Amino acid sequence: ASQAEFSLALGVDTAGQPRVTGLENLPHLLVAGMTGSGKSVFLDGLVLSLLLRHSPDDLRLVMLSNGVEVIPYEGLPLLLGYFNGIENWVPGNLWIPAWRTDGKHILPMLRWLEAERDRRLELLGASGCASLATYNQRAAQQNERLLPRIVIFHEHFYVYGDAQNKYDWSPPEVPKLKEVDPIFTRLAQNGHAAGIHLLLTNTYPPRQDMSAGLRKSFPAQACFAMANPGASRIALDLPGAENLSSPGDYLFRADPAATPERLLACDTGWDEAKAVTAFWKAQAAAHPEWSA
Repeated sequence: ASQAEFSLALGVDTAGQPRVTGLENLPHLLVAGMTGSGKSVFLDGLVLSLLLRHSPDDLRLVMLSNGVEVIPYEGLPLLLGYFNGIENWVPGNLWIPAWRTDGKHILPMLRWLEAERDRRLELLGASGCASLATYNQRAAQQNERLLPRIVIFHEHFYVYGDAQNKYDWSPPEVPKLKEVDPIFTRLAQNGHAAGIHLLLTNTYPPRQDMSAGLRKSFPAQACFAMANPGASRIALDLPGAENLSSPGDYLFRADPAATPERLLACDTGWDEAKAVTAFWKAQAAAHPEWSA
């Protein structure tokens, strides 16, 4: 069993043994792989790992996707952002109404996250706490409100337009990659100190869509099946992902110096996700402070 407070189920290794890691230890994760290789199912396993152990008091999620992958989580009380409109959003409030993304509202959301990161770092400094965990321990002892960890799940990072990107099919209102890339880079570099974590997936090898600064800010990597050794090298700096066959089969390493480990992701689905979401919706009726 994992000793981490925020455990993530990675799946099983080649011997059939369960593999678990701690969100606190990642602190960010970059996921790459071809379409149909199992990335979304893998991300569902990570989301459910958190939802089964944490409430909105100590965890909030941001879910960004231009597809259908996040539909089962609509209305989840732990959601800090789920793009479907920004009309009721008040900057500075911790709670942000749920919405689904078409991309055009992501810049305000990212700027809010940067402001929240700065606010938290100032709060930690003023309270003399070196980490979010220490701050929350003190807050719990004094019956004060906790600072929940914020985990940003972003499917299809390549959605952003880029004049140099041959996959530039995004509509005009969607920001260019050069606009969002620096913000994601800054969040990846120091957001974890404020309890903000990034888990990004990319259908195409990351080097085609992300700057070197952003890629290097993600020490942990999960690489699903790639088309060829070159694509595997782009994603992992090593060949091998081209040999992965079945969906959910992937290579994982917690830091760039580690040897990639072959794992099989948890087999989760929409039924599990909808059931957990329904549970938290039922709990929310007794906790109006979750939406305050």
